[in-house]
Amino acid sequence: MIASFASWVTLSWGWRRRGVAIAAGLITVLGFPPFSFPLVLFVTFPVLVWLLDGALEGDGETARVRRMRPAFAVGWFFGFGFFLGGLFWIGEAFLVDAAAHGWMMPFAVAAMAGGMAIFYGVACSIARLMWTEGAGRVAALALAFGVVELARGFVLTGFPWNTLGYSLTAYTVTMQSAALVGVYGLTVFAVLIFGAPATLADAQPSKGFIVLNGALLLAIFGYGAWRLTIDIPASDDEPLRIRIVQANIAQDQKWLPENRASIFSTYLDLSRGSTRETTSIGDVGDAPPPPDIILWPESAPPFLLDHEPGALQAIGDLLQPGQHLITGANRVEGAIVGDDYTLFNSLYLISDFGEILDRYDKVRLVPFGEKVPFEDTLKRVGITRLVSIPGTFDAGRSPKLLADALVPPFRALICYEIIFSGTLLSGLERPDWIVNVTNDAWFGTSIGPPQHLHKARVRAVELGLPVIRAANTGISAIITANGELSQSIEVNQRGVLDGLIPDILPETTYSKVGLIILIPIYIYTLLIWLVDVRRSSRRQMR
Repeated sequence: MIASFASWVTLSWGWRRRGVAIAAGLITVLGFPPFSFPLVLFVTFPVLVWLLDGALEGDGETARVRRMRPAFAVGWFFGFGFFLGGLFWIGEAFLVDAAAHGWMMPFAVAAMAGGMAIFYGVACSIARLMWTEGAGRVAALALAFGVVELARGFVLTGFPWNTLGYSLTAYTVTMQSAALVGVYGLTVFAVLIFGAPATLADAQPSKGFIVLNGALLLAIFGYGAWRLTIDIPASDDEPLRIRIVQANIAQDQKWLPENRASIFSTYLDLSRGSTRETTSIGDVGDAPPPPDIILWPESAPPFLLDHEPGALQAIGDLLQPGQHLITGANRVEGAIVGDDYTLFNSLYLISDFGEILDRYDKVRLVPFGEKVPFEDTLKRVGITRLVSIPGTFDAGRSPKLLADALVPPFRALICYEIIFSGTLLSGLERPDWIVNVTNDAWFGTSIGPPQHLHKARVRAVELGLPVIRAANTGISAIITANGELSQSIEVNQRGVLDGLIPDILPETTYSKVGLIILIPIYIYTLLIWLVDVRRSSRRQMR
């Protein structure tokens, strides 16, 4: 039965072939949060392998082109289905101001899916050049995807959303292997594991290869189960209490001038613990002591905070002695002259005197949200930033840690900066915790916010650090150093979350060596390919 289905897929042609590739890509999305059903990949990745088996063109072309061009098409259509299903939620952002941007929604979603699919087309082209008749072709595909998915995190500022390795992080237990190899290492393992059943349809099934990858999957489960039994060592210091404020301000209301005062008052009231619609309190009782730190989300004040001394004074009046506020806020460097000024998407650490102690400027700006590539050219055809402001956003100069005498050092990550794996602590001392502030109101109740949260959980595992997350409309959360959700407030709820900042775990292998860990993984995969190439040569000599 498997052989018959494989033959049907391999021999499919024309639009039927493209349809199978798109359908396989779409179904693959079900293996990722919030669906988290990775078993579907045991079907979709063999289908991809069988489609590549049949990726040949007619006479008159060189052997190299005969392999690369149809393989690129298979990978592109598979990727188009995958990214269309996994990224359709970005279209929600164009409906916030539908009159100005609504017309761009279908084009933007299709363009994003098509652009991302190019990477998968390249991966399949590379793999097809290394193609064998046995298990080696799955190893070639794993190696190619491993390299190309890494490139996707860096090319044109990078957008590593739903990297294939996330399919092995659907469950907390399997997520733990990210502490060893990171999500990019898991990408190689995912293609090996989920692609292995394709060899069952071969004339000579590679049983050893299937057993090897079955053992790899069991090792991932086993390591995760063991790691989750390790007690996180308690710090000698008194744990800090934190209050996360989720104001749930609708995006189309946030920047209206007439709403500024009421929005700011909402944050102040919630920070005092009043007017709560939803409250989540940790193990601190019904009347918790006042928090040491209050956390507001990305760009919480709907104005330039450092240009409003009255607002800073109100924050100083809000905070009790020794308390601190951490908040996202836009800021302007230098004087404002008409519409000619430069904005930074920043995060402030503020004392109980209403004094800005330190700040971090967002380094990675959201493409088409905060900065449009080739903006002057694209303006001529009506494509503009979704954030409608007179000035322009500029990127911060470098990552940094923030701290104060009563606030342990933390790494600030604004919005989608949390999705970048392997480089978050480059050149920095190891912090005690990660602060992630975001505004996912752009994406409503779509699958975008839970996907974003999941990536924060994986970063916690990779770094062995707790992540404290404040999101304007949710999902705000306290995430332990092993990626578990300690507490959270769901989407579209207003309230506060009171809890303790979790302790850290010992430095993980991945946080120590970073992306260098990929080298032995690539070598391991290449050796599997070489062994199969040698076996194929021996069979041909008989």
